[in-house]
Amino acid sequence: MPDSSTDDVIRVRIDTQGAIASFVAMLKEQAAAGETDAPANPPNRAVFRELAPYRLVEYEYVDNSVGTVEGAYIGFPDGTVYAVAELIPEEAVDALVVSQPVAPLYVYVVLKVAASLAEIDRYVAALASHIGLPQVAVAAGTARIHWGDAPLDDETRHRIEVASAEALSETTRHFTKERLLRLHAGRSSLPDGRAYAQVTYGFIRHVVEFPSASERDDFVAWTDKLCEMIAATAATWEEFGVDQFFRPAHACNAPPVGARTVVLPVPGAVEGGRPWAAFGGADAATAKNYGGTAVEEGELRRSVAIALEYWRGVTAVLARENAAIRQVQAAKNDV
Repeated sequence: MPDSSTDDVIRVRIDTQGAIASFVAMLKEQAAAGETDAPANPPNRAVFRELAPYRLVEYEYVDNSVGTVEGAYIGFPDGTVYAVAELIPEEAVDALVVSQPVAPLYVYVVLKVAASLAEIDRYVAALASHIGLPQVAVAAGTARIHWGDAPLDDETRHRIEVASAEALSETTRHFTKERLLRLHAGRSSLPDGRAYAQVTYGFIRHVVEFPSASERDDFVAWTDKLCEMIAATAATWEEFGVDQFFRPAHACNAPPVGARTVVLPVPGAVEGGRPWAAFGGADAATAKNYGGTAVEEGELRRSVAIALEYWRGVTAVLARENAAIRQVQAAKNDV
């Protein structure tokens, strides 16, 4: 009889201890072959190297078996949670690798609606093929191995099987969706109420500062709805007049003091919330749900026209910021 268990979080375990051991062994082989260039802190580099493919994945497009993916996060053993696209501080990884054995990291894939184990299995199998590495995933109280397509020796297979057994026992890391989002949100605001989101435009990541979490959430929800509407049509992003933007904004951890941030208009505060009228509502709660529904052409034209009134103002600010960042980078390169 099929298992009817469901879960709305997929917890992918990253074996940092194994990644460090493999990286150090590779450096020794290179040194024996005469290579003299090695990182100053190999464990730190090994962790970032292992994380790299997970931070580049577009999780919503890996496989459609689990429905809408609301976000993906990287969790550290101290309870710190970063969105996968966020900048992870060197200090966070340094603190991780000083412990022995080095604790694993987890990638948490958050689903809009709970999926069955069979659906989760299909998704993680696709992720394993996409990344090119076996994946150990925890869902609905079970740990499951998805081997992917890469050839593996017996030693590697044994290590992954051990990691799977360890994953099942690491219950303090098996966050629920509610707790995961609460942990992340708790680090994305300051005591004075300011809250932050990250948005990528023109392949440059921007940290956006808002006066409050509710205003930040309003912006994030609007960008999510824009992406949802575009996905519900056969049109391309460029045909919408939306270029250099391919994923919704997301809440992010508060930046270090002095870090560069940008201020953008909040949809709910522009002309009495007019930008939300693009999606047939007055706010996120009343906006249309486009999931799995076709959009009539006349409605689409009206929606796009209203959305672009707001979005062009946003992208004008981001384009200026992109130019300023590139100018600063060019000056550094000339030194």
